[in-house]
Amino acid sequence: MRTQRICPITARHLWRMGLLSFLVFFLISPDPVAEAASDASSASPETIRFGIFPYKSPKSLIEMYAPLAARIEQKLGKKIQLVSAPDANSFFEQVKSGGYDIVVPSITMYHKLRPSGYKVIARGTPGFYGGVIVRQDSPVQSVADLKGKTIVALGEYGIVFVVVQPQLAAEGLNLATDAHMQFSGKIDTNVYGVVSRKYDAGILPLNVLDLPAFQSVRDQLRVVFRTPQIPQLPFVVRDGMDEKSLAVIRQELLSLSPAVPEDRTILDSMQVEKIVTATDADYQGIYDIIKDSDYFKKP
Repeated sequence: MRTQRICPITARHLWRMGLLSFLVFFLISPDPVAEAASDASSASPETIRFGIFPYKSPKSLIEMYAPLAARIEQKLGKKIQLVSAPDANSFFEQVKSGGYDIVVPSITMYHKLRPSGYKVIARGTPGFYGGVIVRQDSPVQSVADLKGKTIVALGEYGIVFVVVQPQLAAEGLNLATDAHMQFSGKIDTNVYGVVSRKYDAGILPLNVLDLPAFQSVRDQLRVVFRTPQIPQLPFVVRDGMDEKSLAVIRQELLSLSPAVPEDRTILDSMQVEKIVTATDADYQGIYDIIKDSDYFKKP
């Protein structure tokens, strides 16, 4: 299997700290389904593959999830292989093929994966808000001012875009015909693209603006539209995982306490206050909003 470490500098730093005994891969195969299936079939039963939806740069994903993966590995006594994919479509095919044991998918993808043998076990709280950002000095003051503008979003089927699109349409802005839409695939690109004036506006989860990576540019941006609260990304597991591993993974997620400094660091990296038990019912409300989108019409 052809792989590439997704952030060697960060990985070496974590190794020196004694936090990384698992492997970190960024999958670049031209045939993700075949490679995921092959890798899963050849993986040791003592290895748990933890797949993260590629909604941020590889470096950002490492910083967010490596401490959690290290904690689970220590308690479970099995190696955790933290993996992602080059893009959302590749990631979906890899998960659908059963190549991952634990997955943090996008919310839209989670609903599409349910028939493939994955179930939700936990989610972060509280939820977050999606929205539209512009530069502080932008002439855009309202939704109406976005007509004819170049707007960037994470992905056409990402949860924030799927939620924002009909709400903006209700206010008279059809993103398909009234704006020049582009999809970058990475939050970092969206934020810095708006700051640099490459894009007039960006559609993204607003809580990312509180991340340390964007503190230096946060004051250069303002919000012109905000969605209702959206649930956090779910933690899902593959059907058939042994009960002992499942119990340990669930317990480690739920036991993270904001009162414990080490736990607080992990929670802060994921921008949640705590992790709680989750069921399909927790995501039903958002599914009712997005179920008629084009995403669910695709195979």
